[in-house]
Amino acid sequence: MADNPQTKGFTPYAGQLIKDGITKGLPYANLEEGIVTANLEKIHGLTGKIKDIFIRETRVFANPLEPYITKYGERFGAAIEQAAFKHGAPNAKLDGTCMPWGDVDIAGQINAANFGYDVDISIYDHEIDKAVLDDAQLGAYVAQKMRTPLQTIALMKYRAWVQLLSDVIDGTRNITSYVNSNNPASTSVTYQPTVKGYCKSIDDTGFVIPEVQRGALATIPDATTALEIAQKLEGMAADFSYSGNDLNNLSVETFTTGTPLLIMETKVLNALDAIFAKTNAAGTASGYGYAGFPTKTFRDYVGRFSEVVEIDSFAQLPTKASYAKKRLGALLLDRDMLIENVQYADVESFRCTKERATGYSYQGSSTLAIWQGLDSHAMLFNTGA
Repeated sequence: MADNPQTKGFTPYAGQLIKDGITKGLPYANLEEGIVTANLEKIHGLTGKIKDIFIRETRVFANPLEPYITKYGERFGAAIEQAAFKHGAPNAKLDGTCMPWGDVDIAGQINAANFGYDVDISIYDHEIDKAVLDDAQLGAYVAQKMRTPLQTIALMKYRAWVQLLSDVIDGTRNITSYVNSNNPASTSVTYQPTVKGYCKSIDDTGFVIPEVQRGALATIPDATTALEIAQKLEGMAADFSYSGNDLNNLSVETFTTGTPLLIMETKVLNALDAIFAKTNAAGTASGYGYAGFPTKTFRDYVGRFSEVVEIDSFAQLPTKASYAKKRLGALLLDRDMLIENVQYADVESFRCTKERATGYSYQGSSTLAIWQGLDSHAMLFNTGA
């Protein structure tokens, strides 16, 4: 839907997140295959004012996924390879040979550089001399203007990660975007990756919980549905804690070493909390007395077996006929799955003496990867009856 917050937030950037979307050879592949990204339009100065000027803070979004992304830097190469032994060394009946020989299988995954940005900003020495009243206002203006590239990069990376996390199934995407994230009138670009789903375990619940929309509350059918969601997730978290190879795409024998991450939308969590509060307030006459669970919120309950990470909205699922009118509702992930390899992230400046101006160029390239050798589980909802 056009009003899906992730779709709306991601669309302006999608045209830059394709192979060579910034410049030849960088990045190396499309996002969701591999990715690249865009130029910001030059930000202009303030117009003339009277009396006084208050330069408000430029707010840089704090990505809620950031604490759970393992980061490291390596400037060389265009891809990273991850590998893990799939199981323990085999146990076998003695065969009378004099030398011990044994081997184990290994599973690997290669991820190409798939994220990049090229954000420019310029500061003219005299662009605001007639728009401010003193040096303090000038300093505040420059400081907050210099935060705008960080604002763009932070939002861009958040949307890229949410897009990747939403790729739980195979399918395709087709988004009309632009070469410049700040100017929809610029050259059109078709963002059209072929997605390979990373999630082995899919629970197609059939629960009807429509997509999250800005300006509207999420709805949960009833308390029975809400309780079943919690119990299904609790059961899967229990499976995560014991060794097995059936919950990851690479068939690696593994288990979670701590509580898994539970990624859900804030409004859905709010609705789940609310349904129990309302049902509990109705008393036993409604058929739900709940001596235990409803004295806690949904967040409290699932927080016993997972670490809840809240986002605004998942992306729509990749297009696939068998998953029409389905959407991603919850993700249970091993907390070590998310990796970012930063090829480079730097700022260069250039002084134009004729214009008395300084230009700043923020550029970077990364590989955003979800390691498929650890356990993951996706819970799907229906978007309508």
